[in-house]
Amino acid sequence: ESFDPTIDASIRAQHLNKEPLVAFVPLTSPQGVWADTPVTGPTRTKGSSDRHQPLTKATEGAPGGAGTDGPGTDGPGTGGPGTAGTGTVETAGPGTGTGADETALPGTVGTAGPGTVGTATAAPAPGATTQPRALPGTSALGSGMPSGELSRADFAHVHIRTMPRAGGARQMLILQLPDGRQFIFKPASAEQPHGYRGGAQGQESSIVEGEFYRRNGAAAVIADALGVRTPDVASVTYNGEPGSLQAYAEGTALGAGRTKDQIDAFLASAPMRDLDVFDYVIANQDRNAGNVLIGADGRPTAIDHDLSFPATERRFGQPDVPGTNPSNPNDGRQYRKDGSRIQLEAWQRKLPPAMSAEMADRLRAMVGNEAAFRERLAPYLDAAEIDGALARARLILNLMDTQGFPAVI
Repeated sequence: ESFDPTIDASIRAQHLNKEPLVAFVPLTSPQGVWADTPVTGPTRTKGSSDRHQPLTKATEGAPGGAGTDGPGTDGPGTGGPGTAGTGTVETAGPGTGTGADETALPGTVGTAGPGTVGTATAAPAPGATTQPRALPGTSALGSGMPSGELSRADFAHVHIRTMPRAGGARQMLILQLPDGRQFIFKPASAEQPHGYRGGAQGQESSIVEGEFYRRNGAAAVIADALGVRTPDVASVTYNGEPGSLQAYAEGTALGAGRTKDQIDAFLASAPMRDLDVFDYVIANQDRNAGNVLIGADGRPTAIDHDLSFPATERRFGQPDVPGTNPSNPNDGRQYRKDGSRIQLEAWQRKLPPAMSAEMADRLRAMVGNEAAFRERLAPYLDAAEIDGALARARLILNLMDTQGFPAVI
């Protein structure tokens, strides 16, 4: 529900016979159902650990018959033992403000600035497994948002939003507390490969599906240090499922309702240049026009940093050298020396020619307090991923001091 009767009616009509919803029932694979279809499941016996089976095993099944009302809440209830209650699946709300279209930002193709990164930090050995991480006791910025182990019972409303595109996250939940505050939960099980951001190529950078979510907290820590506005984030479990919980961010996507001239003017602005420095430090591979929200004050809020922090000093997607298509000299896109095309050319912005004095001061302070930042980043990143971010920050400072690039204005 969106609390707007007109919008609610439109959403409900869409899911009555055109687009099925996904029902998560304890001890049962997710199933496709129509709005208003009763969904029942077996008796709950294990409390919050009595969870649905993995999403990867989901099959669309026929809706079951209505059961006897029990003490649980609507839908996949959180009540104690007893026969599962009849409930309707909650439909997606009108959106999260994050923008649906991942439009590549103009002018994002380019090589790294002058200088070289240096010797790369060794990535995890092939086949190495990631050890389970203890949940941080608080969110990255300590704003008092929910953290730790959460369940449906903690929230007044839950909306499921499915993204029908390949790559990134397939699904997220919009969670609302009784006090009205809203959050976005991205489950690790809904992550899927996308170019260098997963699959075989993701293994090279350590950014693989199932590992995206933990990077959001690290990005919030560095954004806070560098003065970049971004929502607070917590690594949590929701109904036993690990993922990231992000505070709802206000604003409109950069690519929504703006002319090309307006977008180009913002891309050349001082706030965007400082955001580009931040993205360079975290090696963000997904800065698109839907991942920059413009607030009522005209300032940007950076969101969606799942695809950052490779386990190396490299920024994946940057070419070995600027090149052209060996078979087509008129092709202006970038290629490696072996002729293979760079996949992330439109999503990873180059180091800007200038930054604000405040950004330069904050960058020096972060590098100067390395031990403290390592401690803050440790709950989210491996040592090699932290090494890579600090190495890129030192590279920028070295370029500034030795070559005046980026300039400080």
